[in-house]
Amino acid sequence: MELNRERVFKAGEGAGASGSFFFFSHDGRFLIKTLRGNEKDILLNMLDDFIKYLESVDNKSLIAKIYGCFTIKTNMFVPLDVIVMENTAKMMSSLSDKMSFDLKGSTFNRKQKVPNKFWDKKLDSSKVLKDQNFIAMVNELESRMLSLDCDQCMELMYILNADSKFLASRNLMDYSLLMVIESCIEDVSSKVNEEK
Repeated sequence: MELNRERVFKAGEGAGASGSFFFFSHDGRFLIKTLRGNEKDILLNMLDDFIKYLESVDNKSLIAKIYGCFTIKTNMFVPLDVIVMENTAKMMSSLSDKMSFDLKGSTFNRKQKVPNKFWDKKLDSSKVLKDQNFIAMVNELESRMLSLDCDQCMELMYILNADSKFLASRNLMDYSLLMVIESCIEDVSSKVNEEK
């Protein structure tokens, strides 16, 4: 509990355009985010349809799982609505270097200010990059950053299409794909010991 309390006080305004306040739990498993305006009502009104949708796609949706929606009431400030969601960035280790990209499939206003050849430099791993940053990296490296076989590609396209149609049916249009590239360095000494 104490570790989560410290995370709240270190958190700031969210990086997203909504300006929502958010922070990650100390173990990185959960994202706690404030809801603004009528977001809580929209979420509660679509809950039954969302559950049916998840069942219809065998729970393969890439929409972040929601674990709870709460209203915090205190005499210190007006009631505050928050949502607890899964952290969709599944890291092998929280100590690994990483780059995160928020991809919308658009290039309009989709660039973070970062140094040229940012992928060669030590990045602030809390900064989330955008579509144009990803395109610049792929073009410069002249390599495919993702290697999916035909079946994986078809399944990903199916899920993205289904998720987009579900959100559009609820008049929700802000959808993006979070992609995290993690640098995993194997512990060579433990591998040598395993082989002995």
